[in-house]
Amino acid sequence: MADHQVLLKWYNSLYSRTVDLVGDYAGDERFILDGDSLLLHVFSDEKLDFYPGFQLLHATYMVEAFLHSLLRRKCNFHVAFFSNNAHLCIPQSAPNTLHSRYRLAREAIIQHLCHNLHRVVPSVGVRLFDGYQSLKFKDYLVSSGAYFFMCHDGALSVRANLNHAEGDLPDSNELSDGQHDRWGDENSMPVSELQSKLGFRCMIHWFICQSYNVALVNTLECRDTKIMAIILEDSAQRAQKLFSTKSPDFENIEDSQSLKEPKEEHTPRQETVSEALSGSKTQLAATEGHTRKNSQEVHLQNLAWNSSRKLLYLTLICRVAITLWQ
Repeated sequence: MADHQVLLKWYNSLYSRTVDLVGDYAGDERFILDGDSLLLHVFSDEKLDFYPGFQLLHATYMVEAFLHSLLRRKCNFHVAFFSNNAHLCIPQSAPNTLHSRYRLAREAIIQHLCHNLHRVVPSVGVRLFDGYQSLKFKDYLVSSGAYFFMCHDGALSVRANLNHAEGDLPDSNELSDGQHDRWGDENSMPVSELQSKLGFRCMIHWFICQSYNVALVNTLECRDTKIMAIILEDSAQRAQKLFSTKSPDFENIEDSQSLKEPKEEHTPRQETVSEALSGSKTQLAATEGHTRKNSQEVHLQNLAWNSSRKLLYLTLICRVAITLWQ
């Protein structure tokens, strides 16, 4: 069986539960948030327009709003970006002609966070690494004392459509099939979605091999003072035995016809998440009214972030654009 088939089956077998990250799980312990997972979560929002417009300020505000929602609930975290995973921030529904826009937005947002986040919230560090398997990151992981890792798992809903009308996108086999549940059928997904899932799930496998549990950023929901998310757990020994040799390298996945889905069908694990609170069966479906309420609160409390943003972004965009197009 191919490595990617083994990985997907292993992921489907993981034990999961839904918890309040601060109140019931980690308390004030530090965790690491994967920056490209955050960007994918933001870039996939149907209200964000990257074509025909280029709403870079809107995307930056959404990133800030997400981070602020964590800080309001007393989360202690650092943000880590891996250059080898830069392509994973691009939504699966994005045509190839728009990939450069997402990479430009990624670089501009990283520069903005590196230059400004520590001034507003000194406890939140932004770290840049080549990859999560690099020696530099391994040393940082030990010194940071992180309790768990938060990232995306590559599963997107069909609403992640860049605000394009049905006829606006060119014919492409890169469109998402709409699978949003991590126990969904893997046999019919297009190659690009398979690559996205492999990239994130290989990262999840690596962290579990290092004895870290993983919270899924795409299941996160803020409820009053609680921050609910799915936690994935497995023994490091079991994860390390998944591959007979070394763990496969999916950090630099590119489009390739050599990646094919497994032909054999298997029954994914049927158990859904353990319900942590009474009535939590609906806790992963955030209402639009609650989102608007949080957005208004975030907007009022983030005025300090916006004082010099326009000038900063004009400078950043020019500098990054010149670098990219030279």
